[in-house]
Amino acid sequence: MKNLIIALALVLASASIGFAQKKTFATSDSIVVKGNIKAPMVITPASLSAYKKVTLGNVVIKNHEGKPKDTLLNVQGVLLKDLLAKVELDESNFKKFSEFCIVVKCTDDYTVVYSWNELFNSPTGDATYIVTDKDGQQLSQMKDKIAIITPSDYNTGRRFSKSVASIEVKSVQ
Repeated sequence: MKNLIIALALVLASASIGFAQKKTFATSDSIVVKGNIKAPMVITPASLSAYKKVTLGNVVIKNHEGKPKDTLLNVQGVLLKDLLAKVELDESNFKKFSEFCIVVKCTDDYTVVYSWNELFNSPTGDATYIVTDKDGQQLSQMKDKIAIITPSDYNTGRRFSKSVASIEVKSVQ
């Protein structure tokens, strides 16, 4: 009986260790742009090299309370709107563009939404980047692979998207 209790305790202890482990998710080496567009597009590290790279310096990542949680060093990136400008919406009435949103989906199902006007008709569009370099690492070396950040946000962590897998352009109607 004593051996049975010890064996049961060991099984329960090992099971609780398994549950305590942090979830890990796959990373993505490319972003699929899809949705209400005329043709899908795939963004890869190689395709990003065709765009103008901007030096952002150090970016403090703040949580929803505005408390610093991390600092990304020596960040460089490409404007997201420069890539999305190559995408042709499946809509001929330009007035309806205001009804579109950009849904950024990460491999861990974290989701961030931008409006079309936010990226193409406000200062946010001039400050939303696909990260190409950080902490002395190029995109191919970064742990989280393709990330999108908006350093002008007050609480930068809310829309800091790591391991981005897809961007869906969709109408809210």
